[in-house]
Amino acid sequence: GVAESKVSVIPNYVITDVFKPFPGRTVNKKRLCFVRLDEVKDPMLLLDAVKGLDVELDMIGGGALLHAVQKRVDKLGIAARFIDTIPNDHLPEYFNSAAAIVCTSRYEGQRKVLLEAMACGVPVIGVDVRGVGDVIQHDVTGYVCERTPEGVRQAIQAVLGDDSLRERLGQNARQFAVEQLDIKRIVELELGVLGSLFR
Repeated sequence: GVAESKVSVIPNYVITDVFKPFPGRTVNKKRLCFVRLDEVKDPMLLLDAVKGLDVELDMIGGGALLHAVQKRVDKLGIAARFIDTIPNDHLPEYFNSAAAIVCTSRYEGQRKVLLEAMACGVPVIGVDVRGVGDVIQHDVTGYVCERTPEGVRQAIQAVLGDDSLRERLGQNARQFAVEQLDIKRIVELELGVLGSLFR
């Protein structure tokens, strides 16, 4: 019952001078990043998707599923390294060395990792669920796929198999983050809303 004119949507911010492309970065074209090993993020879906593919996974951060994921990685023979919980401002180091960041979440609220990866100019692959599919513009700022092992697998193969696609997605994602998500812009939006309340 609230008029649309009274509703303001302000996105999450990104500190784009911390989360940014590194000059002269070396990208491992087989490496995929995944952050946080818990039920909502659904890392098992990613493991099912990459089974048998020639990829390397960086599984970053702890979570309730850590040991289960480690066991499944061993069982499936997937090349993966597990990186303990790290300070947020260390994430760009891992993002910048990856070919893509993958999000297989059941749903997303904050979707901060996706936005920070986009700010680093790294292609993002996300499943089409609330909070993911509405922040990535498919084939423009990232790659959106079905939330199934087959859908995620096809998306990974498409992105990893095409250098020009990865470059285009990364550049567009960085531009989007700088123009729409930079913390200075978000502060201006918030001040605008607060100012309108006092007017």
